[in-house]
Amino acid sequence: MSEFFGIPISEIHAEMERQFDLHKMDATEKRHKVYEFIDSLGKEQLSSLGTLVRAFAEDGSSYAKFIDGYVSAIAKEKFDLCPACGENHDEMLNEMTQQKVNDQFESDLDKAVSEPEPPQFTAYVLTEEDLDNMEKYNLDDLRDEEPPHHLLGFKCLGCEMRYVSIADRMLRPPGIDGCNGCQLKSAHG
Repeated sequence: MSEFFGIPISEIHAEMERQFDLHKMDATEKRHKVYEFIDSLGKEQLSSLGTLVRAFAEDGSSYAKFIDGYVSAIAKEKFDLCPACGENHDEMLNEMTQQKVNDQFESDLDKAVSEPEPPQFTAYVLTEEDLDNMEKYNLDDLRDEEPPHHLLGFKCLGCEMRYVSIADRMLRPPGIDGCNGCQLKSAHG
């Protein structure tokens, strides 16, 4: 049987293949038009389309799920939008970071512009041990000229070299052997 209703089967088969190819080409063209349409959308439009397609995808349509994935991928690629929430997290992070930097800059600027507070010295009362060590190491105390005459440090009575504390001078032996200023003064007169 090489004919069907007077038409050769080879012609029927060729016609069916041609119809099938036309149908495939038409479906491919429509799919490309959908992709082209989606690619041409702006940020807000793409976000709205994604929300709409997601609603259809929840109903279980496999094509809607496919398009939802495509829309999400385009949104991520073109606008760096998160597929889950539709926000640009990098933009949000940059804004938060910039805000923190601005706040820190303003805070630092306010601190720099404000009046500096004068240094606070604690009142220090010399003990008997301190007085004995001052005599042994030939030191005198340096005090602020204005009352309450805060202790500023100590100086050697031989050369007037200054020391932060008695303990600082006590790191070296007493007398000329332990005071660099007295050694220089005795060497150079």
